[in-house]
Amino acid sequence: MSARSFRWAVAESETANGAQVTRLEYARARSHAFFQFDRCRHRHYALYAWGNGEACEEHFVGSWPQ
Repeated sequence: MSARSFRWAVAESETANGAQVTRLEYARARSHAFFQFDRCRHRHYALYAWGNGEACEEHFVGSWPQ
């Protein structure tokens, strides 16, 4: 995978009504994948999907400074 295959985007938060969060998307026509960076219950939270978007996982992750 090339770094050029990814792009930064903005998405609606899955946990905070009306908030927008950053999302790193894999930009290929046949494959849809993303990592979405969010917050839930005052903790860092990540949502990610790959393939056609049906396989989706979510996890509380460690801290990141910004």
